[in-house]
Amino acid sequence: MKQLSSSEMQKPRSRRLRKKLRIGEFKEHGFSLDLTFDKNIVDFNHAFDSLLDFIELNHWVFGGGGDENSNNISGFICKLQRGTLTQEDCIKVQAWLRSQDWITGIIIHTLKDVWHDESR
Repeated sequence: MKQLSSSEMQKPRSRRLRKKLRIGEFKEHGFSLDLTFDKNIVDFNHAFDSLLDFIELNHWVFGGGGDENSNNISGFICKLQRGTLTQEDCIKVQAWLRSQDWITGIIIHTLKDVWHDESR
């Protein structure tokens, strides 16, 4: 998909084109996640699989990963189908992560546009 600058995103466009470009009312959001886990409680594969199971259960996708020799997992979460994640989804992820006794640190970044870099 073509990357649009902020001035290009502000141009008047038809509803059909806004939907195709995923801008305006069709903008989709996701968020980045960084977590640290205790390797004395769980190994990397189990930690990663547990996270993916939770994400897939909610019909989301995760792009990211970590290193088997490390205790960190980082990535980006967004919807599997068209649509946007909300602040409530961020809270749901945070609540699930806090309920896991093997997780020692959590950073959930703010929602950002999945398709277009807003810093341009």
